[in-house]
Parts: sequence; C-alpha cells; structure tokens
Amino acid sequence: MQQMRGKGGSPGASPRYSSGHSRCAPGTYLIAAAAVISLQATIWSLHSLSSGMSSVSSIMHHVVHGSAVAGHQADRESVPAHWASTAVGSKHNSNKENNAALVALRAQLNSNTTLELVQQQLRGARLPRKTSMAMAQQLMVDVQLLKHSLQEGHAAARGQAMTEWYSSSGGSSSSDVNSDSSGTVTGSGLKQATRQGILITGGGRNTLANAYLLLRMLRQQLRSSAPIELVYYGQEELDPEAFAIIEQFVAAQADAGSAPITIIDGKAVHYQQIKALPPHPDVTLTHWVAKIHALCWVTSFQKVLLLDSDNLPVQDPVVLFDTPAFVDHGFVIWPDFWHNLWMDKAIYNLLDLDIPWEVNPEGLSAESGQVLIDRLRHRDVLEWLWLVNAHADLVYRCVVGDKDTFKMAFNLAGKGHHYMQVQQPPLELLGDQGGYWNRYLHLGMGQLSPDGTALLFIHRTSRGKFFPWCAAKGKLHGHCQPAWITTPVTQEQLFASVHDAGNIRFDSDKIDSRWYLSACSGVAGSSAAAGGSSQHSISGSSTIEERLQMWQLQQLSRTGRRRVLVSSSRAIAAGQQARHVTEQPQQQQLGVEFGPAVQHGAWAMPLPACHYTAGQLPVPVLPPHLFTGLPEYLAALDQAFAEIQPLLPVSFFGKIKVMLGLL
Repeated sequence: MQQMRGKGGSPGASPRYSSGHSRCAPGTYLIAAAAVISLQATIWSLHSLSSGMSSVSSIMHHVVHGSAVAGHQADRESVPAHWASTAVGSKHNSNKENNAALVALRAQLNSNTTLELVQQQLRGARLPRKTSMAMAQQLMVDVQLLKHSLQEGHAAARGQAMTEWYSSSGGSSSSDVNSDSSGTVTGSGLKQATRQGILITGGGRNTLANAYLLLRMLRQQLRSSAPIELVYYGQEELDPEAFAIIEQFVAAQADAGSAPITIIDGKAVHYQQIKALPPHPDVTLTHWVAKIHALCWVTSFQKVLLLDSDNLPVQDPVVLFDTPAFVDHGFVIWPDFWHNLWMDKAIYNLLDLDIPWEVNPEGLSAESGQVLIDRLRHRDVLEWLWLVNAHADLVYRCVVGDKDTFKMAFNLAGKGHHYMQVQQPPLELLGDQGGYWNRYLHLGMGQLSPDGTALLFIHRTSRGKFFPWCAAKGKLHGHCQPAWITTPVTQEQLFASVHDAGNIRFDSDKIDSRWYLSACSGVAGSSAAAGGSSQHSISGSSTIEERLQMWQLQQLSRTGRRRVLVSSSRAIAAGQQARHVTEQPQQQQLGVEFGPAVQHGAWAMPLPACHYTAGQLPVPVLPPHLFTGLPEYLAALDQAFAEIQPLLPVSFFGKIKVMLGLL
C-alpha cells in the first residue's frame, strides 16, 4: 500500500495557520470520533472491527507583517474549551487487534473479488493504458469496504463526529440538527459567518501567485466579507517569495479588521491529527487529490465554495449560498464544454454506475473550478468522493482529474437527485494570439449564475493563467485579456470551429464579431442610458458602431500595435451570413435569449440582453465592455497583476516550458 505523503517531503512538519481574526483567534477543524466495527465469521456479517479517528485540534500561529510567531504549547492553550472537551484520542494506530481485523477483512474481500469477477464487471470495456486489473480489483474491494463502513464503521463514526461538532460549535442543541430518511442533516446551529466560507488550495509558485490575485480581487475589488481558507500541503512545496506576498496581504487584511483569511498546512493536519482514514487506502497528497482532501477533511466550513486558484469571481460569490439551487440540494457544480470527451466508460462499469453520456447524450460533463457543497448535509458523499479520488491512478486515466468524480460520488451515495449542475453551458473567453493576425486563443471559461442570467466566474485555464503563462510573456494586454466573449457554446460549435479540442484556437472567420450589433438590445452604456456623449468615452458614444470603434481605438492605444478585431472579408461575410440565419430562425434551431429582459437583482454583472440561435455558426461573440462592470473589473485585475508580476518573474526554463506548452 502506498504511503500517504505530501509532495516531495516527510510527514513531520507542523501545521501552520494564519488568521485574519484578532491575534489569538484560532481556526477550528474536523473532529473525528472513535468507531467500533465487529467482524464475524462471514464477510457479509461484520461486527468486530473497531477503530478510531484522531482529534483534529487546531495548532495555530499568526502572521504579523509577514513574520510568523509559533509555539506549540501556546497554540494548544489558545484552543477553545469546547474544542478540547469534544476531542477524542486516536485508537486506530494503537489498537493492534482492530488493525488486524481490518487487514483480515480486506484480505477476505481480495480473495473473493477475483480477476474474472473484475473482467465480468467491466462488461467488455477495456482499461486505459498504464492501469491494471489489480488496480480495478482494489477499487472494487474498497467500494465494498466503504459500503459497510458507512453503516456501522469508521465512516459512520466520522459522520457522527461531524454532526456533533457542527451542532455544538455554534452553541446549538442536538435538536437543531435533524436527519431525514436518507440521512440528510438539516437545521441550524453555527453562526452564519462560521458555517460557510471559501476554500482555495495551492502551494507552488504559480498556484500561490494566482491565489494572491484571487484573494486581492475578493477583498479589495468585490469587497467580499466571506471567511477564506487557503490550504497547502507541506512546507517543502511552498514557494517562499509567493508565500511571503500572501502572508503580507493576510497581515494587512487582519490589521484592517477584515474577515479572516486562514492559511493551513493540510499535510500536517493529516499526519498529526487525522493520521488515517480507514477503510480508505493511503495515497499521495498532491495535485487534484490534495484539493479533494482539503474539501473532505481539512476545511472547517460546513458550507463551502471550493475555488481553483486560477478562478476569479466577478462578483461577491457569497450570494450563491442563498440561491434556490443550493438551498434545495446542498450542492451546485458548473458544466464543461464537452459531453464525454477524454472519458472512458470502464470506470463507470467498475463502480456499477450508469454511463452519463448514454443516459443523457446531450448532458455536459462537469467543470470543478468552482464547487458549492454543504459538507454536513452530504457527509456520506464526501466519503465516496474521497474513495474515488484515492484511486487516482486508475480513475484519472478514465476521466480528467477530479471534475467528474463529484457526480460519481453522489450516485454512489444514492443521492443522484441532489447532484445539481448549472444547465447553461459556459462562455468562451478569447484572447488574440499575439504575433498572429486574425487568430484567437482560448483564455478560459465564463461560468454563469445558476439561473443562467449573469456572468459569475472567469476561470482562467490554459493560456489564460496569469502564472505562469501571462507572466512568462511579460505583458497582460492582448493574449491575456479577453478580446471577445462568446455566447454559451456547445461541443458541436467547438468541433466545427477549432482544429484541436485540447488547444482551442479560433480563426477570425470562425467567429461572428458583428452579430451583436443587430441581435442585442438594451445594451449597457447605450446612448439612451448614457445621457450624453464624450469623444473619449465608450459608454458616451451615440451608437453601438461608434462604441465598438472607440473600444478598438482604446485597445490600439493600450497595446501600442495594431489589433485586427474584425479584419477580413471572410469575417464580414460570415457576420452577414449569421445575421441572415438570425432573420430566418425557422431553418435552424429555435432562438434563445442570452440574458433576461429584466435582470435578476442579485447579480452584479448581468448578461446583455441578446437573441441568438442555439448552435449557430460562426460562433457569435461580444466585446467585454458590453458586460456591465467587466471593464472596471479587468482594469483592477490589470493593476494587481502589474504589481505582482515583477516580484515573481518566471525562470528561463519556465519560459521555455511555456513556449513548448508544458506549463
């Protein structure tokens, strides 16, 4: 069994926490309780396996102006009394008899789960390259172990400990937390400020640099008061220069009295306090696995918005916790562009799950750059989520990373009806490929609000990442800021428009950059709304055409070179063709409204009201200034990047890797 370890280091480092609360305010983390399982003569009547989970009492020190003040004994004394009183000492590592029982149970299951049974379970599907039947066998064994553990074992004890912690930490009584027939926990107990928050993971130079930009935009541009936890895995993975910038920002925010930003060493939390997660296998805590570990076992929040470090909300995301989708289901995830690209049905057969693209051929796979979940309500789902990701060597060969494992986990837990995925496909953010005329690159995804009426996230993937891609280029304008934003795009539109789905690149004749001139109404900044005109103001121009020309001139002055935004006769002809299609929608699919006639009051960046034909080609696009507030947001992002980029230069070899597409 592979030893669980942080990236490239030993498990002996101390947990490190930095809080934006007062100087002695602690962060509190998952308490796990002792569990007793029995093992009888047959493997299906198991009653003698017992074990326990360690207490997770927070060990903290606070960062003051970039310097850390640490002390183990003092940190323990700062933990609140209720935290120490509910902590249960670990029995798992000391109880040799129970450990032996678990080993015996696993051995029995290994014996019963033959390779012939695995082959039968695959139902004709072939395992991907670099995987083995032994990996598949171990996954099937662990599925059976967890099924039992959720009923009367370690997993059940962890769920009970979580319930008791959340019901007691905020002064609630046990009657405040109730379970329905499916085991779903409802009710209140903690104060809202401590029950929900934003979770970010990262520790390397690039992820921490991107995380700094995310923290800065949340606090300074969006004025978000949500508590934030930043989890890294081991001191050895921390980039000292990037981490120093994070520390200084956290200290400044603490001095200003803002909401807490807590920095956590997830690796130390695991080795010093969690130690083991039976019946789950031990795994390496790095990359996507570390992200899921932080969500399942490290964060203190009950209701969590999990954000990738390269994902930037364009409005305060706390509004999501009150949306009907989350209130009803306790879970929201966003879609990818694709149905089943780079996905293998073998994993679904091994887990005995329906194959999503066969059940719903039009359904989109998931995109986990932003995930909203109630951990207490779905504590059983977290167990399944961790199990699937703990088998990353097999699972990630069948699907791309962690993103589609959430749906697997909900279905394995029997809660597929609570798996809520935003229906509207994402927008494509296009930046111009500097040095190449009339060509636009994929910068990232524009994810919408759950009701599909507003832009909510700019997830800067691939070449849109500020670090290392934009930093390696040494400039932001052009290839790293969106020149165009599409309407919601489908897989079919992308296949018809790009040569390589893994390296999305649009030629100018594949996008229609004049479509919106006739298709959009009530555009923010129109002459009627502006109430005046200005020679140098986009919003003051009297017509949409004038605003487009003024915006182009501003781009010219910002970049110091000519940018051909609508440049070829092919693009103009394509735009005329698209307008002709819009005039005759009966020959195509039904028209779709892009943005509502009356915008939702909760959203700060509503979509412009436009009418487009679903799946139309060339792909219709809009300039960023048509999104209310987006130019100001991008300008603030511009400034933040300009300040940090000289402090964290990309190495020569890093630049080479960027040029080769290796970063």
